[in-house]
Amino acid sequence: MRHRALATIACAALLSACLGPQGQGEAPLDLPTPAPAPTIDQGPATISIMLDDFGKDAYGPLIDRFMQEHPDVHVAIVDWPENLDNVVEQHAEQAKLADISIAAILPTAISFWHKNGSPWLDLRPLMLADASFDASDFYTGTLDIASDGQHMYALPSERTFNLLVYNRKLADLSALEENGHIRWSDVASAARQATTHHDDKTPIVGFLDDMGVFATQAALKEAGLSDLTNTPIDDPTFEAVANDLADMVRSHALAVPNEKDTIDGRIQQATSGKVAIMLSTLLHGDSSDNFGYLPNVADGYATERSGSSFMISSGTAHPKQAWDLIAYLSRSESPSLEFMGPGTVPARRSVAERIGFWQSRRPDQARAIRTMLSRPPADISIQMRSRRKLFLLSQVLWLVQNKGYSNQRALAEAQASYERDQAEPTSTPLPTVVIAVNTPQPTAVAARRVRVGEIGMDRQALAALAQGFAQRQPGLSMDVERASMASGAPDLPALAAKYDCFIAPASAAITTPELLDLQPLLAADPAFHADDYPTGVLAPFQGGAAIRGLPLSVALPQLGYRPERVAAPAQGWTLGDLRQQAHAQPGGAAYGFAAPGYQTFFLQAWLEASGAQVAALEQGRVTPHLDAPDVREALADALSLLREDSPHRAVAGYAGHTSYEDGAQYDAAFWYADGESMPDGMAVAAFPAGAGGTRPRVRLGLAFFISARSANTDACWGLGRTLSEQTALFDGYPARRSVAQAFLSAAPQGSAQLYAAALPQLERADAALLAWDAFDDPRIDMYWLYRAADRALQGGDLRRELAEAQAHTQAYVDCAAGGGQPRQCAAQADPSYGQ
Repeated sequence: MRHRALATIACAALLSACLGPQGQGEAPLDLPTPAPAPTIDQGPATISIMLDDFGKDAYGPLIDRFMQEHPDVHVAIVDWPENLDNVVEQHAEQAKLADISIAAILPTAISFWHKNGSPWLDLRPLMLADASFDASDFYTGTLDIASDGQHMYALPSERTFNLLVYNRKLADLSALEENGHIRWSDVASAARQATTHHDDKTPIVGFLDDMGVFATQAALKEAGLSDLTNTPIDDPTFEAVANDLADMVRSHALAVPNEKDTIDGRIQQATSGKVAIMLSTLLHGDSSDNFGYLPNVADGYATERSGSSFMISSGTAHPKQAWDLIAYLSRSESPSLEFMGPGTVPARRSVAERIGFWQSRRPDQARAIRTMLSRPPADISIQMRSRRKLFLLSQVLWLVQNKGYSNQRALAEAQASYERDQAEPTSTPLPTVVIAVNTPQPTAVAARRVRVGEIGMDRQALAALAQGFAQRQPGLSMDVERASMASGAPDLPALAAKYDCFIAPASAAITTPELLDLQPLLAADPAFHADDYPTGVLAPFQGGAAIRGLPLSVALPQLGYRPERVAAPAQGWTLGDLRQQAHAQPGGAAYGFAAPGYQTFFLQAWLEASGAQVAALEQGRVTPHLDAPDVREALADALSLLREDSPHRAVAGYAGHTSYEDGAQYDAAFWYADGESMPDGMAVAAFPAGAGGTRPRVRLGLAFFISARSANTDACWGLGRTLSEQTALFDGYPARRSVAQAFLSAAPQGSAQLYAAALPQLERADAALLAWDAFDDPRIDMYWLYRAADRALQGGDLRRELAEAQAHTQAYVDCAAGGGQPRQCAAQADPSYGQ
């Protein structure tokens, strides 16, 4: 859900673009007729809620608990629709498909609904009728952001502010951190100054604007033009602001997106170390000490985002039950604390207190959020009256940056476009129509319903395969659900208690008796033989004569390379060979090496290949060795490769630093991407070995299990066998020999040789594919190891950072050994954990 939320936030900043085609009147929508004043309906009811995969993980357990406490209500989960880009149309479509939706409520949408009718039910009567509803539990102004003054369109679960973020190495705004009123001139001055820090390869960007609207709104506000309703577009002050901002764009003091930019691309740019000041929505999940947080420009546009909110369709047949559910969810513990962006706060004070929200934020983040909470919500009417002229000014900046226009030409073209738009008649909204919520209603139950859980794969792809399998079995239905994994390893007995069958990463508990012995099913199946598995792949699933699961995939450590730029690595190539060959690349726009996605995976593989022991298991107790010489030396080599020959200037993939880096734009000779697709044309080779010949471990990937308590073992077995035959559903190589051969026929160059070289190890009964691994053990947290690497990559002293990491990790291990919970132990070991 968080990625979709980012897309919604970005769309909001486009102002008029989010309400219809640029330069046109508000597009008419197929909206529902608002329901009459809700009545308290009685009796059994089925209501639906629309959730994506993240929402199912977050709210699924709460919904189950709600149904247990409300036996007269059944809640059906509806999949979130894809490819709905227009915010208002997206809401209208959601209201047709489910009783309840969760999405961001934007000022532009509220204004549109106020004039044209809303797809959402007015919640005020339901709030007033609910004696248990406490409006004072919401932070001041929070309920106002979902209201037009007359109607309440949503119940906020979060409130999100677009904070200002500055790179401490490039801009000095520390004196403003405790100042609750930040001026645009302060930001612009620091942005101009930051551009003096640059190298020949990549210029420093002073201020990275999300869509160009923030800078225009803030600059006009400071110039005394907050309401542009009666300001002509040739007003001297308006033109002076346009020229000043355009000059900033030309000098790189201000940057706006180009037409090819994606949200992920802008996030990557923000975290590249080449941007001095940005908006917090572009730094989602990154809270490193290099960045400082400030309140946004007072009263400026884009300071307010609604965050996630619960909405009830105006077409619902059960408003009371739907209200009961969203009120229940809103006051329950927030399930997404670790995914909250730096400017997001729970809507309710009680929830923030219960989850320790303020303690989990950095002091500067908390101070900035409290300052924003103390301000009244932005005046929506002013924003809506001014939005077309704001868009005109942001268009000027876009033309200067991306077309190379002069200030005068860009302003003239934007003014002409604005005048053409004004001359076109605006469309009249169509009459609203009655809609019916497509709520799943109780029907004749299939003869058998099989619950299938999954962890670690594409749920939609699995659901499609399961549905196709079930359709060939009369009277069978299969419900696929995203299962949860609270710690570093799946709780297989708990999953077996909840599901008939499930897919999960293989773990040391795979011989637990809660899992069905599959040996009798294998023996009775003439088309499926256990000896199709390499001996070492099946061995971990065997306990005596029993077989407790079907391995689906195997992860072979590999590295991609471009055969047109480098020769195929020799079979015995080493980490030193990789560094030497990557460093020998010509440079320029090309890199010797890239590790997109999360660099923590690459660091883990490098440490394993080097033979460095980051921790040991001694008499059942984990002992960290993060500051040992072998760890320090191996990590120093890996960081040298990243620093000198890759585009990466930070390490992502650990708590608080999870900005995913899309590597599609990189041109690199060597490529490491754990579980991710490589660019077309890449060949693969074994991951290089350390000086002693060690390589990263071959690992079991996903596996299929059947619960010993399931009454649908035959249906589950049929699904498991079908899954074991798939060549494209899982990362890594298929576990079965026969399926692997089919996979290799279409795999990248070098894959067949890599598999053939690994097969002798896979055939050994003592292959130990589930041997103890410090990186997978929930009793130790590698957060501080990765943080040390991150800080060192950005200029910190590796020896000092690893010594600090060792102390924090030892404290965490001691706490966990004493029975402490992960979150509690992390905070106890280091109050700045995740920041």
